[in-house]
Amino acid sequence: GVVQQGWAVDYQFYFMRRVAKVTLDTVPVLLLVFLVVPRSATPITWMGRYTLYAYLFHPLMWTWLDNVLQYVKLPVVEGNLGHLLVLGLHIPVALLIQYLLSQPLFRWCWSWCFDASWLLRPFLSPLKPEEEKQTLLKHAMGPRSDGGAPGVPPEGDVSPSTSPGLSTSNSASLASLAASEASSDELPSWSRGSN
Repeated sequence: GVVQQGWAVDYQFYFMRRVAKVTLDTVPVLLLVFLVVPRSATPITWMGRYTLYAYLFHPLMWTWLDNVLQYVKLPVVEGNLGHLLVLGLHIPVALLIQYLLSQPLFRWCWSWCFDASWLLRPFLSPLKPEEEKQTLLKHAMGPRSDGGAPGVPPEGDVSPSTSPGLSTSNSASLASLAASEASSDELPSWSRGSN
């Protein structure tokens, strides 16, 4: 009777607990991203590019800090205000750990782990400069179906329907640029990337 009907309704809405959990977990993240994360440079912005070091090595630092604090024998905090103070002290400690792990000496000691080019260098045979240039040109302009030279578009009108990624407004300029620079020793500016 009534119990089976209630069970059937509960069963139909069982998926909602997961939807509610995802929603409740997403709200704080969105608030953090849109209201807390700064939109301009701050004094600690320079450390942002080195967060991988802090991410990988912070457990070691917290373990060392925990071992040091065991020897200091600080008083046990029992009140809510004391707990908030201890949690608040984690912010400067975390910033200090990030600062220490972002230092050039620390990065230099561990950079061999994050840049594996020294490991791959013996296994990769470098391309000759001309082959590398032609490969980059071919990928920049797309494959050629008519057997023409890679990197040089076919003569005539290039329409968006026959060349994906090219519009009629820039096809002539790209074609002239590719034709003029295909024979030079330097790659065209549009195929170099934005480094």
